[in-house]
Amino acid sequence: FGESGFVKYANGFTIQWGQTSHNTSEYQSKATLPIRFSTPFKAVGSISPSTGSPSGNNYDDAIKLTSTDIAFRFYGHSYIAIGLS
Repeated sequence: FGESGFVKYANGFTIQWGQTSHNTSEYQSKATLPIRFSTPFKAVGSISPSTGSPSGNNYDDAIKLTSTDIAFRFYGHSYIAIGLS
């Protein structure tokens, strides 16, 4: 699949994935999505092992998803986002 990418189906349903940068400032762990969503729907993320920060649950429920960007509250993340493009 590669480090980041997307799959877009004929009906516009799109799955995107990638990694955010590591940052300890609020909502500065972010990335630009590979392609723009016309309607973003949902995203999930897992804290990247390279952050060096232990996590009891290894996920972050403080996610900001827009048409062009994804941001997590803290730390670097691997993510999957779905929506329409």
